Amino acid sequence: MSRKQSMHSHRCSISALRRNDSRGLLFTLRLLVLLTALSPPAAAQYAEVETRIGPRSISVAVELDYVGERVLQALADGMRSEITFTIRLYRSLGGPARLLGDRLVAEYHPSFIAYRDPFTREYVIESAVGTQRRIESAESFLQEFYSLAAFPVPTNTIADLDRHYLLCQVQLRPVRLVPALDFLGAVRTGDTVVTPWQRVELHAFGGRT
Repeated sequence: MSRKQSMHSHRCSISALRRNDSRGLLFTLRLLVLLTALSPPAAAQYAEVETRIGPRSISVAVELDYVGERVLQALADGMRSEITFTIRLYRSLGGPARLLGDRLVAEYHPSFIAYRDPFTREYVIESAVGTQRRIESAESFLQEFYSLAAFPVPTNTIADLDRHYLLCQVQLRPVRLVPALDFLGAVRTGDTVVTPWQRVELHAFGGRT
């Protein structure tokens, strides 16, 4: 083999190695993205649920137990946080129908966005319908933001309420991305805090009160 042919072969080998390295790096990046996307959301300690049954509705109060430094830091950096409370009302089924699972009667998703006013430095909690609460202290803000107070679940058309139960869950996104970047949420699920489902048996309250 001539020297010229040897140099050409050497250059081809280097090019092939570079292509393999590039493909290997691309594969590694894709694998990291996939593993991140499949990683389970971080679990909070718990969500405490309290209910009060009235003649026409169930009043549901939920409180998230979670440290708030990440939320406060996000708001201090000019970003937003989002919290969603999921409430489901189920009817327990008996007999053969129970094999199909209990029946979902109603489902609710009250959610709130939090940010900090850059002029007044107040903490702002905004609901999906546009109502606002403005709070000055960080401690009071976290207490309000992590709580859902007296949310009504209508039951006036339900006769056998003692055969029903509630499931409640809280999802917190300490950093809520703007819509243009929200697709990144698919590869940052670990940033979302999700509590285990809390079940409240309504028959324990003896039906309506």
